[in-house]
Order: sequence, then structure tokens, then C-alpha cells
Amino acid sequence: MLHPWALRSTLPASWGSSPDVLPALQHLELQLDVQGTLPAVWSRGFSSVRSISVEMQSTRQQDRGSSGGTLPADWAAGFKRLQTLNLVELGLTGPFPPAWLADGSFPSLHVL
Repeated sequence: MLHPWALRSTLPASWGSSPDVLPALQHLELQLDVQGTLPAVWSRGFSSVRSISVEMQSTRQQDRGSSGGTLPADWAAGFKRLQTLNLVELGLTGPFPPAWLADGSFPSLHVL
């Protein structure tokens, strides 16, 4: 049996780099030992996405919240249909991007 915390990976930028890659994707849910940052380019390709959930899964306490990175400012303008954004124990740092608070950002977002 392969447990989600046994998977250790970066989040592939290529998944969301173009609307042609995963054009029908509406819900993205990942539970794994996340390494690296949230790909800013996802905002360009995931035009149909309604929910994103990325949750750090690790059995080692020292790894939880250790992926680092920041909230990508580019996401504010790109996810027109995103209704739910759930980012759990990713160890994000830095200030909340001003672009996320601007008029017109995440127009469909209901749950953050």
C-alpha cells in the first residue's frame, strides 16, 4: 500500500502552464509531502478549476509546514472560476499579496 505521505514531490508547473494541458480539470486535490513553491503559472492554464486543495502530508513532524514559498500574486488574476482554495500546512511565508485583495481578484472565490 502506498501512503500519501510516502510521496514527496514538487508541484509540476507544467500542469497549469497552458489551458491545453488539463482543459477539463475542475477539482485539484493533492495530499503529499510537498516540496518547493506553488507554481505561479498555474493561473494561466487552469481556466476551469473550481477548487484547489493542497495539503502537506508527512509522518515526520519536522517536515510539516516546511515546503516554504509564498502565495503567488499571479493567482489573483488567473483563477476566474475558483470557488474554494485550501492550502494546509505548506509553511508559506511572506506577506499576503496585495493583488489578492484587489478588486476583480478571485471573482468566484467563496472559501479561502
